[in-house]
Amino acid sequence: MTWLPRLIQEIRNRHPSVIVGPEVDASGRLIERLRAGSLDLVVCPDSFRSDDLDALALDSVEYAWMCSPGYPVGTTELTLKDLARHTVIVQEHASGLGDLVQRWLADHGVAIPSMITSSNLTALEALALSGLGISYLPRRALSHLVASGRLNIINSRPALPRIPYVCMTRKSSDDDFLRFVAETAMTVCDFSAR
Repeated sequence: MTWLPRLIQEIRNRHPSVIVGPEVDASGRLIERLRAGSLDLVVCPDSFRSDDLDALALDSVEYAWMCSPGYPVGTTELTLKDLARHTVIVQEHASGLGDLVQRWLADHGVAIPSMITSSNLTALEALALSGLGISYLPRRALSHLVASGRLNIINSRPALPRIPYVCMTRKSSDDDFLRFVAETAMTVCDFSAR
């Protein structure tokens, strides 16, 4: 959503004959395919560290609770326990982002009884815009929707943590091209644009 065009351009500038075939899926499924060897590199939230994978830190993303002005929340600030009284739109458990947020909520003793799930961040945005509930969405990337009044930010106490993202490859992969792509991803990574 933010910096893929710059990454693709840098790859084409250095390696014009390479064909890039990005795949979008839940992070957990992408990691399974990385381990199986059907993918070479995965960009995902940092929730899949293991001995068989290398992870290169990219950046972290500030998420915020957001909802449509039409969703009846009645305030701009909620405790996590108050948040749990609302419908919360979350990424499914195959999602690294969803796993990190669910663990964070559990660490604060909060369970969400009414959830709508999706495997796609863009779908979370659409569901929140539709007024179906409150979701965690990237603050800077969606600031245009907040500025236009299409989404409201609901501050939570405590606030959502920043979510770190990484570029992952198999440890057995000693490939100069993949190293170039991972290092280039680190250079061009900017989650603030849309």
